[in-house]
Amino acid sequence: MVTLRGLGLFFVILATANTAFADAVYVSDTRRVNIYQRPSASSPILAVVVSGTKLSILETKGRYTRIRTNDDIQGWVRSAYLTKDAPAQTKLDRLHEQYSALEGKLRETKQKLDEINQKDPVAIIAINEDREDSSSTLFWVFVSVTAVTMLVGGFLAGIQWYKHRISKKLGGFRF
Repeated sequence: MVTLRGLGLFFVILATANTAFADAVYVSDTRRVNIYQRPSASSPILAVVVSGTKLSILETKGRYTRIRTNDDIQGWVRSAYLTKDAPAQTKLDRLHEQYSALEGKLRETKQKLDEINQKDPVAIIAINEDREDSSSTLFWVFVSVTAVTMLVGGFLAGIQWYKHRISKKLGGFRF
């Protein structure tokens, strides 16, 4: 009895595994793609999807891929019209959204800065001076570290050169 339940559970999991772990693909930059009832162009058309539509892969058979849309339409699409990467137009739309959001944040930040500047212009000058002091300090730390590194490197290279010269004088004897 337990074995039959376990076997039944296994088949339920196996049947739903296709839907749970379906790969996501997009309709490529082709504009419009037909979803067919069967994997054939002569099959009845179930729906039409446009470029950028996200689809879930259920299976692939030959030149066709069985897919599911977000509207739960299942059918077959030519595999050549699918891509793992979002199409250029979809990426461009996302970038425009991000750009608009960043522009809004920039406007808000400029407004806050103007408000602070109007309230206490001396504080803004002090903040800018602190920034200049810290960047000046970082510059000199970088210069110092670079100089020490070059000195140590030069010293070590000099030792190697000196060892080479001595071994040449001693007829290839190394110490």
